[in-house]
Amino acid sequence: VGTDGATRSGKIMAHLTGSYIDSGSVTTITFDNYYVNSRHITGTETITNVGTNTAGHHLFNVQIQNGNLYSIDGVTVYNSVQQREWIAGDGTLLDPTDDVYLITGTASGTTTGAISYSLVITSALRVAVNCAWIESGTMAITEPNIPVITLDYGNGACDNQATVTCYGSTFNIVMQ
Repeated sequence: VGTDGATRSGKIMAHLTGSYIDSGSVTTITFDNYYVNSRHITGTETITNVGTNTAGHHLFNVQIQNGNLYSIDGVTVYNSVQQREWIAGDGTLLDPTDDVYLITGTASGTTTGAISYSLVITSALRVAVNCAWIESGTMAITEPNIPVITLDYGNGACDNQATVTCYGSTFNIVMQ
C-alpha cells in the first residue's frame, strides 16, 4: 500500500538504451502482472529523448500503445502521442521532485462502455512531479453524439480544482 492509499502488485519494467538525459536514448516501459487496487494495467510506453530546443530544454517524444485498464466494468483502452518539454529540474538529476514538464499531444481510445473518444491538448499541460495534480493547461475531448468537452486545469496552482465546459455551460469540478 502506497502513501496515496493505493494497493499495487506486480512489476513495472523499464529498459533504457542510455541515460534518460542523453539525446537519442530510449526508455521502454512495460508491465508484468501489474495491478492497482485490483485493476490490471497493460501496455507499452516508449520515451525517446530527441535533444534540446532553442530554450535549452530537453524534449521527449512519448508514445503509449495499447494502454489497457481492466476492471469489473470492462476494459478502458488508451493510446497517446505526446511531446514533453522538461522545463525545470534537469540540473538536479538525483532529485526528481523539482522536475516540471510541459506536455502537448493527442490521445484516443475506448471507455469501459465501448464509447470511442479522442482528446487534443489545446494548451500545454504543466505537470510538476511534486504535485499530485496537473497545474495548468487545457484539453478538448471528443466523443460521438455530444459537443466537444473542454477541461481546464486552471492557472498553475497545485490544487485539485478544474473546470469542464460542455453544452455551453462551465462547471467547477474537484478531482480525486
